[in-house]
Amino acid sequence: MKSLGTSTPQPLTSYARIMALVVVALVFLAGVQLYILAEQTDRYFAWTITAPVTAAFLGGGYWSALVAILYGLRQKNWVNVRSTLPTAFTATTLLLIATLLHIDKFHLTSPIFITWLAAWIWIVVYIVVPPTLLVVFILQSRTPGTNPPRQHNLPHWISVALTSQAVLAILVGFALFLAPQTTMGLWPWQLTPLTARAIGSWMCAVGATGAIIAWEDDLSRVAASLAGFGAFGIFQFISLFRYQEGIDWRTSSSFLYVLLLLSISIVSAAGLWMERRRARMPSIAA
Repeated sequence: MKSLGTSTPQPLTSYARIMALVVVALVFLAGVQLYILAEQTDRYFAWTITAPVTAAFLGGGYWSALVAILYGLRQKNWVNVRSTLPTAFTATTLLLIATLLHIDKFHLTSPIFITWLAAWIWIVVYIVVPPTLLVVFILQSRTPGTNPPRQHNLPHWISVALTSQAVLAILVGFALFLAPQTTMGLWPWQLTPLTARAIGSWMCAVGATGAIIAWEDDLSRVAASLAGFGAFGIFQFISLFRYQEGIDWRTSSSFLYVLLLLSISIVSAAGLWMERRRARMPSIAA
Protein backbone atom coordinates (compact mmCIF):
# COMPACT_ATOMS: atom_id res chain seq x y z
CA MET A 1 0.00 0.00 0.00
CA LYS A 2 1.31 3.46 -0.97
CA SER A 3 1.93 5.82 1.93
CA LEU A 4 0.15 9.12 2.06
CA GLY A 5 3.50 10.89 2.28
CA THR A 6 4.40 10.01 -1.28
CA SER A 7 1.54 12.16 -2.60
CA THR A 8 3.08 15.34 -1.22
CA PRO A 9 6.18 17.17 -2.50
CA GLN A 10 9.53 16.19 -1.01
CA PRO A 11 10.23 18.75 1.75
CA LEU A 12 13.57 20.44 2.22
CA THR A 13 14.87 18.43 5.18
CA SER A 14 16.53 19.69 8.33
CA TYR A 15 19.92 18.20 7.46
CA ALA A 16 19.83 19.92 4.07
CA ARG A 17 19.04 23.21 5.80
CA ILE A 18 21.85 22.71 8.32
CA MET A 19 24.31 21.99 5.51
CA ALA A 20 23.09 25.08 3.69
CA LEU A 21 23.63 27.25 6.78
CA VAL A 22 27.17 25.92 7.18
CA VAL A 23 27.88 26.68 3.52
CA VAL A 24 26.39 30.17 3.96
CA ALA A 25 29.00 30.91 6.64
CA LEU A 26 31.84 29.48 4.55
CA VAL A 27 31.01 31.28 1.28
CA PHE A 28 30.37 34.55 3.11
CA LEU A 29 33.82 34.35 4.71
CA ALA A 30 35.46 33.41 1.40
CA GLY A 31 33.73 36.36 -0.24
CA VAL A 32 35.09 38.75 2.40
CA GLN A 33 38.60 37.36 1.96
CA LEU A 34 38.51 37.58 -1.83
CA TYR A 35 36.01 40.24 -2.84
CA ILE A 36 36.56 42.79 -0.08
CA LEU A 37 40.21 42.03 0.69
CA ALA A 38 41.17 41.29 -2.91
CA GLU A 39 44.48 43.15 -2.56
CA GLN A 40 45.50 41.45 0.69
CA THR A 41 45.37 37.73 -0.14
CA ASP A 42 49.00 37.35 0.91
CA ARG A 43 47.81 37.75 4.50
CA TYR A 44 44.12 36.86 4.65
CA PHE A 45 43.69 34.04 2.13
CA ALA A 46 44.84 30.47 1.60
CA TRP A 47 47.28 31.43 -1.14
CA THR A 48 48.62 34.66 -2.61
CA ILE A 49 46.73 35.97 -5.65
CA THR A 50 48.80 38.65 -7.35
CA ALA A 51 46.06 40.10 -9.55
CA PRO A 52 43.25 41.63 -7.42
CA VAL A 53 40.77 41.18 -10.27
CA THR A 54 41.31 37.42 -10.04
CA ALA A 55 40.64 37.45 -6.30
CA ALA A 56 37.52 39.54 -6.90
CA PHE A 57 36.36 37.12 -9.60
CA LEU A 58 36.61 34.21 -7.19
CA GLY A 59 35.00 36.21 -4.40
CA GLY A 60 32.14 37.10 -6.72
CA GLY A 61 31.65 33.41 -7.37
CA TYR A 62 31.35 32.69 -3.66
CA TRP A 63 28.95 35.55 -3.01
CA SER A 64 26.78 34.56 -5.97
CA ALA A 65 26.56 31.12 -4.34
CA LEU A 66 25.59 32.88 -1.11
CA VAL A 67 22.70 34.61 -2.91
CA ALA A 68 21.48 31.29 -4.37
CA ILE A 69 21.63 29.52 -1.00
CA LEU A 70 19.84 32.29 0.89
CA TYR A 71 17.16 32.37 -1.81
CA GLY A 72 16.87 28.60 -1.62
CA LEU A 73 16.46 28.59 2.16
CA ARG A 74 13.17 30.44 1.68
CA GLN A 75 11.79 27.42 -0.18
CA LYS A 76 9.92 24.54 1.43
CA ASN A 77 10.23 21.88 -1.29
CA TRP A 78 13.38 20.08 -2.37
CA VAL A 79 12.53 20.35 -6.07
CA ASN A 80 12.82 24.15 -5.82
CA VAL A 81 16.33 23.95 -4.36
CA ARG A 82 18.01 20.95 -5.97
CA SER A 83 19.20 22.91 -9.03
CA THR A 84 21.79 24.61 -6.80
CA LEU A 85 23.55 21.32 -5.96
CA PRO A 86 25.30 20.66 -9.32
CA THR A 87 26.84 24.13 -9.19
CA ALA A 88 28.16 23.62 -5.66
CA PHE A 89 29.47 20.12 -6.35
CA THR A 90 31.17 21.15 -9.61
CA ALA A 91 32.92 24.14 -8.05
CA THR A 92 34.06 22.39 -4.87
CA THR A 93 35.26 19.21 -6.58
CA LEU A 94 37.29 21.02 -9.23
CA LEU A 95 38.72 23.43 -6.65
CA LEU A 96 39.77 20.46 -4.52
CA ILE A 97 41.62 18.96 -7.49
CA ALA A 98 43.23 22.33 -8.27
CA THR A 99 44.30 22.61 -4.63
CA LEU A 100 45.95 19.18 -4.64
CA LEU A 101 47.73 19.93 -7.92
CA HIS A 102 49.17 23.19 -6.57
CA ILE A 103 49.47 22.40 -2.87
CA ASP A 104 52.95 23.99 -2.79
CA LYS A 105 51.38 27.43 -3.43
CA PHE A 106 49.33 27.39 -0.24
CA HIS A 107 50.27 29.14 3.00
CA LEU A 108 50.41 25.90 4.97
CA THR A 109 53.67 26.79 6.74
CA SER A 110 53.17 30.54 7.08
CA PRO A 111 54.56 32.04 10.32
CA ILE A 112 51.55 34.38 10.44
CA PHE A 113 48.78 32.59 12.32
CA ILE A 114 45.80 34.06 10.44
CA THR A 115 47.44 33.25 7.09
CA TRP A 116 48.32 29.71 8.19
CA LEU A 117 44.78 29.23 9.54
CA ALA A 118 43.18 30.42 6.27
CA ALA A 119 45.21 27.86 4.31
CA TRP A 120 44.37 24.93 6.57
CA ILE A 121 40.68 25.84 6.77
CA TRP A 122 40.61 25.86 2.96
CA ILE A 123 42.16 22.39 2.81
CA VAL A 124 39.78 20.91 5.38
CA VAL A 125 36.70 22.52 3.80
CA TYR A 126 37.47 21.26 0.32
CA ILE A 127 38.19 17.74 1.50
CA VAL A 128 34.95 17.59 3.51
CA VAL A 129 32.40 19.55 1.47
CA PRO A 130 32.21 17.61 -1.86
CA PRO A 131 31.44 14.19 -0.30
CA THR A 132 29.11 15.85 2.21
CA LEU A 133 27.15 17.42 -0.65
CA LEU A 134 26.78 13.97 -2.20
CA VAL A 135 25.53 12.49 1.07
CA VAL A 136 23.02 15.32 1.52
CA PHE A 137 21.81 14.88 -2.06
CA ILE A 138 21.32 11.12 -1.58
CA LEU A 139 19.54 11.49 1.77
CA GLN A 140 17.38 14.32 0.50
CA SER A 141 16.46 12.41 -2.67
CA ARG A 142 15.31 9.45 -0.57
CA THR A 143 12.95 11.58 1.47
CA PRO A 144 9.35 10.44 0.93
CA GLY A 145 7.39 12.59 -1.46
CA THR A 146 6.98 13.39 -5.13
CA ASN A 147 8.09 16.15 -7.48
CA PRO A 148 5.21 18.32 -8.70
CA PRO A 149 4.89 18.33 -12.50
CA ARG A 150 6.45 21.17 -14.46
CA GLN A 151 3.87 23.91 -14.91
CA HIS A 152 5.74 27.09 -15.83
CA ASN A 153 8.20 26.25 -18.59
CA LEU A 154 10.99 28.61 -19.51
CA PRO A 155 10.44 30.72 -22.64
CA HIS A 156 12.23 29.25 -25.65
CA TRP A 157 14.63 32.17 -25.98
CA ILE A 158 15.76 31.76 -22.37
CA SER A 159 16.35 28.04 -22.85
CA VAL A 160 18.43 28.71 -25.97
CA ALA A 161 20.42 31.44 -24.22
CA LEU A 162 21.07 29.24 -21.16
CA THR A 163 22.23 26.35 -23.30
CA SER A 164 24.59 28.61 -25.25
CA GLN A 165 25.96 30.12 -22.04
CA ALA A 166 26.45 26.66 -20.54
CA VAL A 167 28.36 25.35 -23.55
CA LEU A 168 30.62 28.40 -23.74
CA ALA A 169 31.33 28.52 -19.99
CA ILE A 170 32.06 24.78 -19.75
CA LEU A 171 34.35 24.81 -22.80
CA VAL A 172 36.30 27.78 -21.45
CA GLY A 173 36.31 26.36 -17.94
CA PHE A 174 37.64 22.96 -18.95
CA ALA A 175 40.26 24.54 -21.23
CA LEU A 176 41.58 26.65 -18.35
CA PHE A 177 41.41 23.75 -15.91
CA LEU A 178 42.94 21.02 -18.08
CA ALA A 179 45.53 23.07 -20.00
CA PRO A 180 46.23 26.23 -18.00
CA GLN A 181 49.70 26.82 -19.45
CA THR A 182 48.29 26.79 -22.97
CA THR A 183 45.05 28.69 -22.46
CA MET A 184 45.60 31.18 -19.63
CA GLY A 185 47.11 33.70 -22.06
CA LEU A 186 43.74 33.91 -23.80
CA TRP A 187 41.97 35.15 -20.66
CA PRO A 188 41.24 38.93 -20.43
CA TRP A 189 43.77 39.40 -17.61
CA GLN A 190 46.97 37.78 -16.39
CA LEU A 191 46.69 34.36 -14.72
CA THR A 192 48.94 31.74 -13.18
CA PRO A 193 48.37 27.99 -13.57
CA LEU A 194 46.68 27.86 -10.15
CA THR A 195 44.42 30.87 -10.73
CA ALA A 196 43.62 29.61 -14.25
CA ARG A 197 42.38 26.35 -12.74
CA ALA A 198 40.48 28.20 -10.01
CA ILE A 199 38.74 30.43 -12.56
CA GLY A 200 38.19 27.39 -14.78
CA SER A 201 36.48 25.66 -11.85
CA TRP A 202 34.05 28.53 -11.42
CA MET A 203 33.42 28.81 -15.17
CA CYS A 204 32.50 25.11 -15.20
CA ALA A 205 30.19 25.75 -12.24
CA VAL A 206 28.58 28.65 -14.12
CA GLY A 207 28.08 26.35 -17.10
CA ALA A 208 26.56 23.69 -14.85
CA THR A 209 24.15 26.30 -13.51
CA GLY A 210 22.98 27.30 -16.97
CA ALA A 211 22.62 23.67 -18.01
CA ILE A 212 20.63 22.58 -14.95
CA ILE A 213 18.29 25.60 -15.19
CA ALA A 214 17.59 24.74 -18.83
CA TRP A 215 17.08 21.07 -17.95
CA GLU A 216 14.71 21.76 -15.04
CA ASP A 217 12.68 23.97 -17.42
CA ASP A 218 10.34 25.34 -14.78
CA LEU A 219 10.48 28.88 -13.40
CA SER A 220 9.35 27.89 -9.91
CA ARG A 221 12.03 25.18 -9.67
CA VAL A 222 15.00 27.35 -10.66
CA ALA A 223 14.40 30.71 -8.97
CA ALA A 224 17.25 30.14 -6.47
CA SER A 225 19.68 29.19 -9.23
CA LEU A 226 18.56 32.14 -11.36
CA ALA A 227 19.18 34.47 -8.43
CA GLY A 228 22.71 33.15 -7.98
CA PHE A 229 23.30 33.16 -11.75
CA GLY A 230 22.33 36.81 -12.01
CA ALA A 231 24.34 37.74 -8.92
CA PHE A 232 27.42 36.21 -10.54
CA GLY A 233 27.05 38.53 -13.52
CA ILE A 234 26.55 41.60 -11.32
CA PHE A 235 29.48 40.84 -9.01
CA GLN A 236 31.77 40.27 -11.98
CA PHE A 237 30.74 43.55 -13.63
CA ILE A 238 31.59 45.35 -10.38
CA SER A 239 34.97 43.57 -10.31
CA LEU A 240 35.73 44.68 -13.86
CA PHE A 241 34.89 48.26 -12.93
CA ARG A 242 37.02 48.14 -9.76
CA TYR A 243 40.07 46.68 -11.46
CA GLN A 244 39.64 47.82 -15.06
CA GLU A 245 43.31 48.79 -15.29
CA GLY A 246 44.23 45.12 -14.97
CA ILE A 247 42.12 44.05 -17.97
CA ASP A 248 43.49 43.84 -21.50
CA TRP A 249 40.52 45.43 -23.27
CA ARG A 250 42.13 45.00 -26.69
CA THR A 251 41.53 41.26 -26.78
CA SER A 252 38.48 39.53 -28.23
CA SER A 253 38.29 37.43 -25.06
CA SER A 254 37.49 40.53 -23.00
CA PHE A 255 34.62 41.34 -25.37
CA LEU A 256 33.29 37.77 -25.20
CA TYR A 257 33.60 37.76 -21.41
CA VAL A 258 31.61 40.99 -21.06
CA LEU A 259 29.04 39.65 -23.54
CA LEU A 260 28.67 36.46 -21.47
CA LEU A 261 28.20 38.43 -18.25
CA LEU A 262 25.66 40.70 -19.92
CA SER A 263 23.66 37.78 -21.30
CA ILE A 264 23.72 36.02 -17.91
CA SER A 265 22.43 39.17 -16.21
CA ILE A 266 19.65 39.69 -18.76
CA VAL A 267 18.48 36.07 -18.75
CA SER A 268 18.49 35.89 -14.95
CA ALA A 269 16.64 39.18 -14.53
CA ALA A 270 14.03 38.16 -17.11
CA GLY A 271 13.52 34.73 -15.54
CA LEU A 272 13.21 36.11 -12.00
CA TRP A 273 10.78 38.82 -13.15
CA MET A 274 8.62 36.21 -14.88
CA GLU A 275 8.66 33.98 -11.81
CA ARG A 276 7.80 36.87 -9.49
CA ARG A 277 4.96 37.90 -11.80
CA ARG A 278 3.72 34.31 -11.98
CA ALA A 279 3.85 33.90 -8.17
CA ARG A 280 1.79 37.06 -7.69
CA MET A 281 -0.92 36.08 -10.15
CA PRO A 282 -3.09 34.08 -7.65
CA SER A 283 -3.12 36.95 -5.15
CA ILE A 284 -3.89 39.46 -7.91
CA ALA A 285 -6.73 37.27 -9.15
CA ALA A 286 -8.07 36.98 -5.62
